[in-house]
Amino acid sequence: MDDQGEYDWMLQGENTEETSVMKADIQIPFDQEDVNFDVVDRTSLSSEAESGIGYQSQAGSFNSSAQVDGTRKDPVVSAQQNNFHHDEFDSVQISKIIDIKAKLKANYTLLVAELNPKDVLPQLFEKDVITFDEMEELGPKARRDSAIQLLGILMRKKESDCAKFVESLHQVGYTDIFDSIVNTDQKPQLEILPAPWFDELPDSTKNKILSEIDASRLATILGNNWESVLYNLGFRKAQIDQEFQSNGSNAQRTISNTLIKWKQRSGRNATFNNLIKIFRESEKNNNAHIDWERLETFF
Repeated sequence: MDDQGEYDWMLQGENTEETSVMKADIQIPFDQEDVNFDVVDRTSLSSEAESGIGYQSQAGSFNSSAQVDGTRKDPVVSAQQNNFHHDEFDSVQISKIIDIKAKLKANYTLLVAELNPKDVLPQLFEKDVITFDEMEELGPKARRDSAIQLLGILMRKKESDCAKFVESLHQVGYTDIFDSIVNTDQKPQLEILPAPWFDELPDSTKNKILSEIDASRLATILGNNWESVLYNLGFRKAQIDQEFQSNGSNAQRTISNTLIKWKQRSGRNATFNNLIKIFRESEKNNNAHIDWERLETFF
């Protein structure tokens, strides 16, 4: 049987459970049509052809926009250079997007304003992005507070986990947020960090391990969204709430005692240098208020 006959025979399969999915690996010459069939669902192929959108296969996704002037474009490369629509991407391609965590940071305000974490928490748990305890902790919170805490958690995760989060946005229908994130152009730029004077201090000062007195003094420089600093130090909401209640709802004592616990937990890593990194991250990503001028008087 020649190639064309074999191809015609495969198209004539009965529409049964065993033959509803056909598999071929036939390359038609490019001057006819450059299309690769691989595990194609025949029942959905005709409707997708009529609507003009691509279909998904194990080999990837096919879309008419992926071919221009006789050349095939890599959708991932296109995404880095031009705007694209969410229909053009699958999970494998999402994982190839560079600097996803930076793109999340750039869309922080949009995510806090629009995202309801309850919509994606089950997917994030199934993908091992968050733990069961984190899912249970985030679920009952107010929408905005939950979004802020979830983003704080993601900033401590790997790039691959952030990619799974973006994939989940795509899956549950947050298409506007998804498109905004992956179309964000992250151009290299010089970042001006707060408290540049700290970087000029001697290494012996920057690498000094926090004392209990230091913890008490540092508690006085944290203002609005001080909880985000403790989240970024690795403490859970339940732990912070318990500490807050144990200290008579006094924020400064809560901060001081939690910093001491962080020192006990971190050992030699409980340095001013590492703590200032957390302060900077919390201010940038979580809008935590840090009184940098007052902090400078401590050194």
